[in-house]
Amino acid sequence: MNTAADVRKPISSTLTLRVFGAPDDFEVEVTSIKKPSGCPNNLIWETAHGPDRHDVMPWHIVRGFYPNSRCIEVCGYPVEVRIDILSPEIAGAAEDEHFTGGELRVTVFARQKSRVTR
Repeated sequence: MNTAADVRKPISSTLTLRVFGAPDDFEVEVTSIKKPSGCPNNLIWETAHGPDRHDVMPWHIVRGFYPNSRCIEVCGYPVEVRIDILSPEIAGAAEDEHFTGGELRVTVFARQKSRVTR
């Protein structure tokens, strides 16, 4: 997590997972060539203002804003994304935090059929 990244992986014939960023923040996004009506471009984006669970930022961890393991539903698809931040190492303070080590693991899996999409 201490280097810049831009990785894209197909999830299906219509969905793509992308993980990108630098040591001060990373973002996870899921996009579709057939975006469902009413869904944002990043299908795991949830909030209109402020930090979101698809963002991986050092200050989230330092301040306990989100858990280091989180599952996010993909809007309009029976898929979930799990973001795991393993053994994060952070340096800096007060809005100058950045990752110096650790592992970012992103997993995609089918959602249970009994769950309702948002």
